[in-house]
Amino acid sequence: AFYYFCLFRTYGPVIVWGDQAAPSDVMGETLDRNTLEENINFIVSELDKAIDVLPMSITEVGLQEGSDMGRATKGAAMALKSRVLLYAASPLYNGNTLYAGMINHYGKEIFPQNYDEKKWEDAKKAAKDLIDLEYYSLVQADQTTGDKFVDGIRAYQNIFFKQWNEETIWGWWMN
Repeated sequence: AFYYFCLFRTYGPVIVWGDQAAPSDVMGETLDRNTLEENINFIVSELDKAIDVLPMSITEVGLQEGSDMGRATKGAAMALKSRVLLYAASPLYNGNTLYAGMINHYGKEIFPQNYDEKKWEDAKKAAKDLIDLEYYSLVQADQTTGDKFVDGIRAYQNIFFKQWNEETIWGWWMN
């Protein structure tokens, strides 16, 4: 799901093969992109499967070989799902007439031409589901001064200086 998202983010809708290998006799001129909806639905369905089985946290964090540091967790999959659904709801893909007439070899419109308010609700629900875990929180300043601006800067610095802080959903730290 993550790599399909990377492809989608870079190229837009792509060919969805899923877990199956491409046929050895496939010809490029007979293939075309799947629709945006098919891409989004595939990525979200794979993330839903991952959310069901991924652990909530990675307890083995270290720099030794075999460490789980940087491994995806339930929160990482939920955050990615939220982002994918946010992309689908955005004006870039949700009813953008700039893409009108883009039809693949299969006769389907690659990009939906009708605005769908429900996509925003789906994106909101996915984000809220992650928030409702109450597992992550915003990083605070270690020492507060009472000056909201200075405290805000210090809290922001801690995102980068405090490894594996409570705001990290999917991270990898390199010393």
